[in-house]
Amino acid sequence: MLGALSQDVRPTPRVQSYPNPTEKGAQPHSLMNTLILRFTEGILPIAIAVLAGYTFQRLKPVDSRALTQIVLYLMFPAYIFREVYQSTLPFDQTLQMVLLGTGLVAVMFALGFFSGRIAGLKRTEVLALALTTSFMNAGNFGLAVAEMSFGSEGVAWASIFFLTCVVLNNAVGVYVAEIGRATFRRALIEVIKIPALYAIIAAALANVLQLEVPSVILEPLDLIGRGAIPIMLIVLGMQIADSGMPSRWGVISISTSLRLIVSPLIALGMCLVFGWQGVLRDIGILQAGMPSAVLNGVIAAEYDLEPDLVASTILVSTLLSPLTLTLILTLLKG
Repeated sequence: MLGALSQDVRPTPRVQSYPNPTEKGAQPHSLMNTLILRFTEGILPIAIAVLAGYTFQRLKPVDSRALTQIVLYLMFPAYIFREVYQSTLPFDQTLQMVLLGTGLVAVMFALGFFSGRIAGLKRTEVLALALTTSFMNAGNFGLAVAEMSFGSEGVAWASIFFLTCVVLNNAVGVYVAEIGRATFRRALIEVIKIPALYAIIAAALANVLQLEVPSVILEPLDLIGRGAIPIMLIVLGMQIADSGMPSRWGVISISTSLRLIVSPLIALGMCLVFGWQGVLRDIGILQAGMPSAVLNGVIAAEYDLEPDLVASTILVSTLLSPLTLTLILTLLKG
């Protein structure tokens, strides 16, 4: 699985030429080099992809819903099938990170939902707040920062967290988006229609039963899945261009504060309660502090759940996240 992830979301191999401040013999001044590298390799490429989508939409406006549907119903299922099928991490370690990711999403959803209710927001705004608060960008940002800060072991843990969030984001995220406009039954039907869920089930069965998926099937899935995350970033830029400058700063500030500040504190508390230590704890806290997930924007656009608000929240949390993530890494690594 790690090999597959490195093709899509991890920084390019040239990061190996920089000294790692966690290794013996690393010079103090290398810390600044590493911080700059985290930005240029982990954040700048994402910003450029979003900017490309934004610029394209400004110069040649098109309906981004077509791209949204291609990602949600074709590219992302192919991507997640490959990730789950190629996973080789031990079950007991996987379960610990799955519990951390699931528990964190549940707590943050509750905090986002009740914060919206207390603030007197309308129903769709409350659900949009819960969506952007619950699910973080554990892929593009999370895997990149994990590798540069904790090496291959960090990437292994971050990958488990990422896959857990992908499953929940597709299931719970779609349900939340649809129920904001429909009945419980219709929302449940929409969740059942999500192809990524069936991709996860099929890949998990093939992995556990050690079934060999023919290359004639696996290679096309790999080819299609590679473009999922870049296209999601481009779609995000197009959504930002359509929504204009953020206007509902009250809602955005609540979501961003919960996502970037409260979430890693909740993860820290969970690790203390369950006695989780080492890299598992550090990666869990680091991933918890990531900005709102790009997939939130795709889901909000597809199901018309305050897409402008969700896109603006993703934008603001992404722009502010380098500051909070730098502080988190400093506290974790001493």
